[in-house]
Amino acid sequence: MSKLQAPIYMQIVNKRVKIADDTPIAFINNYLLPNKVPNLEEKVQILQHIGLYRLLEKEYHLKLHSAVKTISVYLSGPPDIKIFNIPKNRPLFLTNRITYLDN
Repeated sequence: MSKLQAPIYMQIVNKRVKIADDTPIAFINNYLLPNKVPNLEEKVQILQHIGLYRLLEKEYHLKLHSAVKTISVYLSGPPDIKIFNIPKNRPLFLTNRITYLDN
């Protein structure tokens, strides 16, 4: 599985570029189990306003328990060059976080 590809039992819910000082600093994909977040596509406005974790807790009554985060480095390729307007083979961070539910 490539670094931006989700397992078939998950769905990409939120793709966005994080901006700071008018500069793209991160490309974010969130993957969720569809059976835990039915009709999530109808809650885009809420998601943009309160954020993913808060939406999961308030709208779906999911209790977040813990998370494991890994950080690695890779060299920029075509998607990164386009999104971040940077040269090829620039070192970039890749962060993965898996959040576990309490229930």
